Amino acid sequence: RHPLLSKKNIHFNVMKEYYPMYIAGRTRKGDMVYYEEMGRIDMPKLQRKGVTVASLLDHYEASTIFAFEVLQPEEGAQMLSVFDAEGCSFKELKGDAMKFMKTASSKMQANYADRNCGVMIINTPSWIARGWKALVKMRLFSKDTLEKTKVYSKEETFKGLLEKVAEEEIPVKYGGKLCFRGGIGGEDNCRRWSTDEVRLRKWVLKQPQNANQVPI
Repeated sequence: RHPLLSKKNIHFNVMKEYYPMYIAGRTRKGDMVYYEEMGRIDMPKLQRKGVTVASLLDHYEASTIFAFEVLQPEEGAQMLSVFDAEGCSFKELKGDAMKFMKTASSKMQANYADRNCGVMIINTPSWIARGWKALVKMRLFSKDTLEKTKVYSKEETFKGLLEKVAEEEIPVKYGGKLCFRGGIGGEDNCRRWSTDEVRLRKWVLKQPQNANQVPI
């Protein structure tokens, strides 16, 4: 296994709570679907708990490695990335949050460009739509990734997801039918209880070096 999968991570639960990112469901072609809720990122709380940009990057990369080495290790496996911009304000795209997003994006493009089958930005507020060119200038994505990126307003989100993902594989949160364990947790159901997230959590927390998790 990749060394990052066994690296100490006592902030796993904290990072999952205050930087919502998860894998849930598959595309119509069988690729994994990764969701990131940009508007719910809480960098101040992460920092107060001792999370640094470096440790968050390790967590992000380790989660990606786990996806392709454990969840779907087949050669040629890919991932659709869905960024939920609901509630996202410009301050979320500044400071350490922006530093993390740009560095994480660069890592993905350098190491996993061939694994990317598309990027969707959903529930996009009007200011992002109007300022899309400015976001492009921030170089969050490479030219190749930008060509695979589509932006959808809140009203367009469900229809946009249906282009790539069957209704049964779209989380209930976004108008689909995908849920686990009877739908416990409401809109956070897939984020906390998808089969892929449960496997990742069990993997991380069974490692002896991760036993003493920092309280949420």
